[in-house]
Amino acid sequence: MRGNNCSIHFTKNHPLSCNMAFFKSHKGPTTNEPAKPGFFARLLHKVWQHKFLWTSILFVVVTGFLDSNSYWNRRALSQVNDSLRNEILILEEKCHRDSTRLKQLKRDPDAVIHVAREVYFMKRENEDVYIAN
Repeated sequence: MRGNNCSIHFTKNHPLSCNMAFFKSHKGPTTNEPAKPGFFARLLHKVWQHKFLWTSILFVVVTGFLDSNSYWNRRALSQVNDSLRNEILILEEKCHRDSTRLKQLKRDPDAVIHVAREVYFMKRENEDVYIAN
């Protein structure tokens, strides 16, 4: 059976023999019909139809989430900035309080005695100091 292009050689009446009429009558792509594009080709075609939309979405994703200046990074930096500003206000207040206390200690000798007794628990001669908590 070298006449047909079947790779299996059976007798003509064998049930598994190549029936070229079956293959010719079977509905499938012929040379006149264009081949149906695959899934990825159709998907690529749909994406290409809306290329400006996809470009815009990609831009928003990159600048909003992935970039070093993204919304999330800017928000985190803003929170850090606010906490540092609050800390600066607290430290400026403490600096002002300490500088006024230092000026008072430089001017008034009684203030030095007051600090020595309260902070460093110093005492005068013939004096007992009792600390009550």
